[in-house]
Amino acid sequence: MLVAGSADWGARAQGDDSYDFFPPELVLVHQEGISLSDAQREEIMDAIHEAQEASPGLQREVQEAARDLSKLLKAVQPDVEAALAQFDEVQACEAKVKRQQFELMLRIKTVLNAEQQKELNVLKQRGPAQFPPESVQKKLDEIQSEVQKWVSDGRDPAAIAEMMQEFSPLIQEGKLKEAHALLDRVLKKVHEEK
Repeated sequence: MLVAGSADWGARAQGDDSYDFFPPELVLVHQEGISLSDAQREEIMDAIHEAQEASPGLQREVQEAARDLSKLLKAVQPDVEAALAQFDEVQACEAKVKRQQFELMLRIKTVLNAEQQKELNVLKQRGPAQFPPESVQKKLDEIQSEVQKWVSDGRDPAAIAEMMQEFSPLIQEGKLKEAHALLDRVLKKVHEEK
């Protein structure tokens, strides 16, 4: 998952049209199908990265507030006022997390044009998106299988490993077209050197 909690909003988007949001995974998996421009992809990836950077701190706040509440509640006779105040703190921390998730989904929606949103609404009805897409995973599986054959034949897969170092950065940036092209080059290399 690209951002913790984004699937929650995506699920809400699938079952509740009042928000009509698009999870990052759905947008990135179908970026070619909805004609997402490089500028749009970059803006969405910036929003995702900002959310990812903020997420650990917010999650830590929630955990610490919940831990403090748990300590208060372990008393035989908990201090009602202190427990309620700490409960409010937990709720406030959780609200920050939800606001961050909401902001990400809102920013993604504002980047998309009306036609892209229409197409994503149709795709959303098919269920959650897999990231990386099945087509990428299929190529990765084939490469892994071929590399295992290389190793069992005593061949050195270092050249393949070197080529594959470019893969993770491409996926992290949502550059699926470039990732597909790289995997195609790797597959060509593993097959031509048989």
